[in-house]
Amino acid sequence: MKREIFPEYLGDVDTEYLLQNLTNTNGTARANIDCVREMFPHGFTVSGEFECSVFETETERNEYREASERRLRKATDGGEQLAALVPADKMLARLILEPKTSR
Repeated sequence: MKREIFPEYLGDVDTEYLLQNLTNTNGTARANIDCVREMFPHGFTVSGEFECSVFETETERNEYREASERRLRKATDGGEQLAALVPADKMLARLILEPKTSR
């Protein structure tokens, strides 16, 4: 089994919404925040890079399928939250904001 990173488009975010929800800004940040508003008026495209296992053999695929089925049964029996449906080995490696050029 090896691990690989897969990109996934998550959505778009408006620049103003992003900036209004900043927390813990320092006292000199106001000028920089205004600069970001001017530089990126159309917002950002948000994507993530997720690292997860790639199963190379039939045995690895079967083991993963069986583990997933057990987790699904547990989740649907009310024993766990729906977060149990997310692959156990999937990790967010990087969150990427790319400037949009137009709306």
